[in-house]
Amino acid sequence: MPIRVEPNQSVQQKNALSGFIKLKSTMIKQLTKRPVTITGIKWNGNTNQAEVEAFVGKKLEAVTESETAYLAGQGPPLFSLIISTYEGDMKAMPGDWVLRGVEGEFYPCKQSVIDKSYDISDLD
Repeated sequence: MPIRVEPNQSVQQKNALSGFIKLKSTMIKQLTKRPVTITGIKWNGNTNQAEVEAFVGKKLEAVTESETAYLAGQGPPLFSLIISTYEGDMKAMPGDWVLRGVEGEFYPCKQSVIDKSYDISDLD
């Protein structure tokens, strides 16, 4: 961001403004995520609700998302699960993962984020 210098500004004002701009730009930092291992379970939208509930340690509210295939006799209805997070309630949609974070918190995560951020392995 260029510094705008007015013709009637004193040398002290110009120097103070220049110092502020330099100080402000040093506040932006680069952050690298530490390698940590977390655990998670993939929600399939229908048949593994008991496993997800056992993973999070409590009963979860299921919300009907799609029952079109079910009503047509072509497949089961699909549900989301309500996951309580630090930011409030969030939906785990079919195909999402439910992760346990480094502080023991739970949150849903899209498969695309998993693919970009994590290597998946079985528990030891």
